Amino acid sequence: MHDSVEAGHAVIRAAVRATLGELLGTDITMAQLKALAVIDDRQACTMGMLSERLGVKPPAASLLVDKLVRAGLAFRLRDAGDARRVLVRPTIAGTNLIGRVRHGGRTVLERWVRELSDQDLAATHRAFAALAAVAGREQVEQPVAAR
Repeated sequence: MHDSVEAGHAVIRAAVRATLGELLGTDITMAQLKALAVIDDRQACTMGMLSERLGVKPPAASLLVDKLVRAGLAFRLRDAGDARRVLVRPTIAGTNLIGRVRHGGRTVLERWVRELSDQDLAATHRAFAALAAVAGREQVEQPVAAR
């Protein structure tokens, strides 16, 4: 089992290094990237949703959003249904950045998978399918703030 974990960790590290270039060209922190990913997933995110999803207090979420707004990656607007509520949405630049980061990892994996033999590809498929099933069960069991 230890060898499998080490091999999986090596693949994850290599994929992160391969996609890191997208982030090196920006002045965005990992916390801001996480916040932007949540905002991009929701498309109309409240501060409460963001702070809950990130597991931080609302003032910390607000500071992250301030920085994303200054960087041109997100914007705030009043909720049309409740003027007291502020929504946060990604800008086109924010959505594009998240898309490049997410897609970059997939592109790298696709390139690597194309180099596998049919036998290794079948074994990789079985292993990833099994891991995806375990990960899916674990996500359902974890509270939102723990993810």
